[in-house]
Amino acid sequence: MTGIYPNLLIDFEEVVVSKGDLLPVYYGEVSSAVDHEVKFEWLNNAPVGSVDLTDKATVMVYNPDKELFVALSGAAARSALTYTLGLPADFVGDTVHAYMYFVSADGKRSSDSVYLGVVTVVA
Repeated sequence: MTGIYPNLLIDFEEVVVSKGDLLPVYYGEVSSAVDHEVKFEWLNNAPVGSVDLTDKATVMVYNPDKELFVALSGAAARSALTYTLGLPADFVGDTVHAYMYFVSADGKRSSDSVYLGVVTVVA
């Protein structure tokens, strides 16, 4: 939170969605794609032959105008390097905050979440 009461605001860059010991998102980026979608991209920082290649990405956006989250667990394997998340059509024109983290294939471990920035959703 930032500000002075009663004018408090959420500092979206500081929001933590997940904490854990898996390798975190490496050079993650977010951009708006067509048809009210947001594209997540990252580089693979898992060692060759590592089981970390099977970690699954969780992608999430928060729309402060609508006060809604859209999230998908297990969206793609770490090795996929990209995932495009579809958003509701009424998000078009809104600015959303994007987050991402990884969960192990067995669901028992996770990485720290990473704030990827803001993007304006396009039609």
